[in-house]
Amino acid sequence: MARTKTLRHLLAPGRIGPMTLSNRVVLPAMDMNACVDGELHQTEIDHYAARAAGGTGMIITGASAIAFPVGATSLKEPGLSDDRFIPGLKALADAVHASGSKLCVQSTHHGKVARIDTLQGRPLLVPSEPDFSYDMSAMADNSKDELMKMGAVTGGKKASYHEATAEDIAWL
Repeated sequence: MARTKTLRHLLAPGRIGPMTLSNRVVLPAMDMNACVDGELHQTEIDHYAARAAGGTGMIITGASAIAFPVGATSLKEPGLSDDRFIPGLKALADAVHASGSKLCVQSTHHGKVARIDTLQGRPLLVPSEPDFSYDMSAMADNSKDELMKMGAVTGGKKASYHEATAEDIAWL
């Protein structure tokens, strides 16, 4: 009883700007890595629908690439930049809304950590070229197999950079 009394606002309706939530329980963003070439599939939709059915007031998706595959860290993250992504996004929104939950899509461009750009031979789009080198000493505790798996993401390629212009920002 005391716990319910101290958390009474948690399950009460809340507002974010003009939007009213059925409660103040929010599922924060977490990457599912369940998409195929940027397209949402039923596995991911079912996951979020179950969270909504469980009473979550708002669900925030994992990173969704605004220019897929440009700026993506994985080919398994949702894409937002093409009409072919609309059916999966609509199915996700419909499933979440059916349980009374709100949906927030985390739209992203990963800039200097957009590993797919490096893998596919594109320079990383950054506000300014990094003027530092990474301290790799933390990698000393990794096994050879672990290091090989990390390097496999970019095919062992080294990143190059492109400083964003006004035209790049407009395109994004």
